[in-house]
Amino acid sequence: MRRRRWKVPALREVLAYRNREVVARFCKDYGIDERRAKVVFKDMLRFLWLSIVAQERSPRVAIGMFEAMSIVDEMWHTFVTFTRDYVDFSVRYFGHYVHHDPGKLLEKPRRGDDARNKTVSDATVELAWKELGPAVARRWFNEYRLAYPMVKIRSLQLAAARGRS
Repeated sequence: MRRRRWKVPALREVLAYRNREVVARFCKDYGIDERRAKVVFKDMLRFLWLSIVAQERSPRVAIGMFEAMSIVDEMWHTFVTFTRDYVDFSVRYFGHYVHHDPGKLLEKPRRGDDARNKTVSDATVELAWKELGPAVARRWFNEYRLAYPMVKIRSLQLAAARGRS
């Protein structure tokens, strides 16, 4: 029996999804104001949508999360902890559970990088630029890298945790 082909929803439909509890938890866990957290939440939705678009176009083409986008990955981790909401979201918009497969975060490809890393990097950058536009691509690959390097994300977590205790 063939699996029913799922139609990828328009990005605007996915971006209409709201989850105040996830955003509030993220604000609490990272000490980031609600306005910024909502932007990161939307970018996480964009990344999930883009991942599905990439899979639909070619199962052999994968996209990945760049180290520069670590703050988006942290939002995804927060969302996954709200398991019912996350499963409901995944099934509603994508027809199946969207797995979070942690692996090494990608860095921009450098000379000598293995071919797969370069292919994933290239596919991610190209699709983000084409499907989401230059403003989102710049935020993902430049602005987040400067505003939220991994060391700052960890210090935000620690400061927020100290504030709660």
